[in-house]
Amino acid sequence: MRRILKVSIEEVRIHAHLCADGYLYISRERENGRWRRRYQLRYSNTDETLREEFANDVLTVYNIMAARCRKGEIGIKAKWIFQRLSDLGAKNSHRWFIGSEILKSSKATKIAWLKAFFDDEGRVELPNPPKDYHRRITIKSVNKRGLQQVQNLLKNLSIKSIITGENSDKTYYLRICRKDDIRKYAQSIGFNHPKKARDLNILLSQPWRHL
Repeated sequence: MRRILKVSIEEVRIHAHLCADGYLYISRERENGRWRRRYQLRYSNTDETLREEFANDVLTVYNIMAARCRKGEIGIKAKWIFQRLSDLGAKNSHRWFIGSEILKSSKATKIAWLKAFFDDEGRVELPNPPKDYHRRITIKSVNKRGLQQVQNLLKNLSIKSIITGENSDKTYYLRICRKDDIRKYAQSIGFNHPKKARDLNILLSQPWRHL
């Protein structure tokens, strides 16, 4: 495996995207009459901005071009990249985690991880009168341990959140509910996802009667 001396902002974004809307798998392909293992990574998102960010980060960090697969999905084939990202904690939906190398990285690097993860998994809930309390940023996941790590990263930025569940579908919610905490999220992290960025601006620009 090639050696990367230090995790970078670009690499943590790749990791976060895979934890949120990606997956790793090993396939078997026949080549020259022999079956060979192929170590593959896929990232799927309907937003072109995020797919381009992922592809550019892959090129920057690993010096390879991510290939377009089916619609809305891009991928990489490389055992050493597969192993590197797996070691950092990129697993399936139930098992992903934020590895110690990321947790020990700079504040800016951890913010980059959060932003990429929320770009994929975050949802900005706008008020639906008269339910004025439905103003929050929400993540839904089957991975409680992973959400607890996300919560701790937010806490280090003085952003309070709550985790609820287990729900009937075996999922958990992480929610940022208070206006001050949502404002801190906007100032410290924000979104690259165009629609979510617009929704966050709308949410903060509206009057909050109860908060």
